[in-house]
Amino acid sequence: VPALPRQADGFVMALEPSAGIGRLLNAASTPGFEQLSWTAVEYSEISAALLQAIRPDLNIVNSSFEEFVQANEAMLSGKLGLILSNPPYGGRGGTFTLDRNKTYRDSKAYVYFLRRGLDLLGEGGIGVYLIPYGFMTGQGGVFQNLRESILKRHHLRAAFRMPSNLFP
Repeated sequence: VPALPRQADGFVMALEPSAGIGRLLNAASTPGFEQLSWTAVEYSEISAALLQAIRPDLNIVNSSFEEFVQANEAMLSGKLGLILSNPPYGGRGGTFTLDRNKTYRDSKAYVYFLRRGLDLLGEGGIGVYLIPYGFMTGQGGVFQNLRESILKRHHLRAAFRMPSNLFP
């Protein structure tokens, strides 16, 4: 297993592209995760402000993920060591065209977050996503095409099915 990409200072650049109030970030801020240098992107002004108040040690960006990518892609591409995300599951709405790269014009938000985020990872980087179970098991053409496009570009290390009643 390759080592995670590290910055010159030894830290691993980590990104949460839809941070909310930081539940996943807090889970990945326990002993053993000290070498992560977090950037958390949150679209909601209120959630971003709450997260900044709770976690002043993190770099919090109040922005859509699409706008964040446009502003920071050159700096991040190939350098991220970890992406941890529970992306939104609805449609992308008004953010659909904010990412000028038409390769990522996915209509479902979780598909955009998954594809765009994974493509920012450096060699050996890890993407951890909570996504609908249909991604791995769906038999429809949409799911099959999505799996194929992602798995041709990225290696699947593990997949776990969470209980269906885990999230209300």
